[in-house]
This record gives sequence, C-alpha cells and structure tokens, in this order.
Amino acid sequence: MRRYTVHTRWLVLPGLACLALAALVREPPPTAGSPLEALGRSLGGWRVLAVDVLALRADALRRQGRLEEQPQLYEAMVELDPGNAAGTEALADAIAEQVLPSAPTPELRRERWLEAWRLLERGLQVHPDSALLAFRSSGLLLDVAERQPDLERAVDALFGGPSRREALGLGYLLAAARAQESLPRSGRAHLTSLARESPRLAARALARGQSATEVLARLGAADELRRLHPLALAEIELLGEPTAAEPQGRPLPLLVLLEESARLLRAALEARDAGEPARLRAALEAFEARVGTTPASAVLADGLQAR
Repeated sequence: MRRYTVHTRWLVLPGLACLALAALVREPPPTAGSPLEALGRSLGGWRVLAVDVLALRADALRRQGRLEEQPQLYEAMVELDPGNAAGTEALADAIAEQVLPSAPTPELRRERWLEAWRLLERGLQVHPDSALLAFRSSGLLLDVAERQPDLERAVDALFGGPSRREALGLGYLLAAARAQESLPRSGRAHLTSLARESPRLAARALARGQSATEVLARLGAADELRRLHPLALAEIELLGEPTAAEPQGRPLPLLVLLEESARLLRAALEARDAGEPARLRAALEAFEARVGTTPASAVLADGLQAR
C-alpha cells in the first residue's frame, strides 16, 4: 500500500493518554510491521480509543475543507487497527476521491484504483458481512472506474470485461442492501444507488446484446430491493433531470422510478427480441414523459441512435 506521511502530532495532543499506555506494556511489541502497527498491538483494547481520536480529527478536517490531510489519518487508523472497517472504508474512499483524480497518467490512476480496491478486499476478508465495505466496493467498480475512459478500460481488463465488472459491482450493492437499511455517513444512499444502477446495467446488457436471462438478472436486483426495504423506499424521493418547466428537477418517488424502469426494460427486451426498434422508441417516449430522462433510458436512447 502506498504510504502517506503520518504526522504523529495528530496522535500526541488528543491521544496522549492512549500513547502513554504503551510504555506500561511489559512485553515489547513484535518488530514486524510498521511502528503504528506495533503501537496498536501494544495498546491492546485502548487502540479503539486511539482510532476514535483519529476519526474525530479526520471529521474535523472534513468540516474545515482540509480534505488533502485526511488520507494520512485514515491510514494511521488502519495501521493501528487493521480490522477496523470504518477506517478501511474511509481510507479507500480518500484514495479514490482525493488521491486518484490528481494522478497525472493512466498508469498511476490504475495503481491508485488498485490500491483502494486491495484495501477493500482485505477489509472484506475480515468483515465479509460489512455493508459499508460492500457499498464502497460497488462505488469503486461502478462510479470511480467509469469516470475516465482510460481507467474504465483498465478496470474492465482486470475483471475480464465490462459485463463482469458491472455484475460484481451490482452484487456488492445488493449485498449492502441485504445487510443494512441505513449506513454510517451515507444513510440510504446504497438503496438509491441500487435503484438507479439495476436498470442502468440491465440497459447496458441489453444494448450489448446479452441474453434475456442476463438482462433480467440485473433487473432482478431492483425487484429484490423492493422486497427488502418497502417502507424505506416509500420515504425516498429523488429529483429528476431539470427541464424548462421544472428547472430544479421533477420530484420522483423512488418506488415510481423502480416500477417504471422495470416496465421500460421489459418492453425494450421484447422490442429487441422481436426486431422492432419502433416499439422501443415508443416505450422510451412514454417513459420519459412520465419520469424524465434516467441513466437507463439514456443508455437505451444511445443504442437507438447508434442503429
């Protein structure tokens, strides 16, 4: 893992009592690993307090807008307590959102992406049921990887193509939704993401000519979401694409988005299998009149234009 310079002053002031405890340990810590890993072992149960101190400091930096200083704190959290899911997720997020975008070459962007991915892989080995780590993994695969064409191609190559990358990302989103209704810091964002990504990725599969089974499997993730969290979904309302009549975006209940998207994708699948693009065009127009443009409808519209 890339090393970010960890300034010990973050530990000294609010965490002085925790560090002093290390001197009271009878057995010296093992020499393997970094100094912070050794410190974490020597602190024993007190390392939780030390990690909390670092988390509070990182949150304070976020409120102050000093985001460039956060990665070193998150790395310290992970080294002090390698099994800490929140610290692992925060460090992976910091690398993806703050370090990766400034990488000057495609090769370095790929390296930074892999650095965040390997962190999450190790975290999930320790916490296989962590909804937080699963949600961050899906974000790396479906959001971060697609922001730049060179990075998307590189990540697709790592997983054997876009279809496998997308299926894995959707699987992580569904795992997060199965595990928890609400997540620390991001609330129900994983539910909203699944509601958007399931039809979008089904539309991508359809546009690539994948089988009806594969298209419907992706759409099935949204069906399961409705069964898992009907009450939570009923409380969520999105804003659609801005229009001249509604410049702020049309209010859109999430359940309506799910139902209308499922109807559109099934109509698109029937139109494709029947070889009748006019049917798809009509379905798209009706969908966008009711709902507006969505990621899924945009994929299907692009496919029609490419014909």
